[in-house]
Amino acid sequence: FPVTIGFPGASARFTVNNSTVSSTDVIILNLGGGFATGNTYRVQIDEVSTGTFAVVITNTSAGSLSEAVRINFAVIKGSHT
Repeated sequence: FPVTIGFPGASARFTVNNSTVSSTDVIILNLGGGFATGNTYRVQIDEVSTGTFAVVITNTSAGSLSEAVRINFAVIKGSHT
């Protein structure tokens, strides 16, 4: 998806809807390509709920960024004990 994060250190948050996700699952993220590299963005999970998870993407570069970013994710099924 295209993202604009105007200045270094700025973040954007969005929610992913996925019916296979439950609140006990673990979500793994990585930058999947496009123009993004590991030294321009940081991606992390902010929240996991049944059917959704929230992602935060942060500009870690020294400049303003506005480009297509592809984020890959995996859902690891979890449980409460």
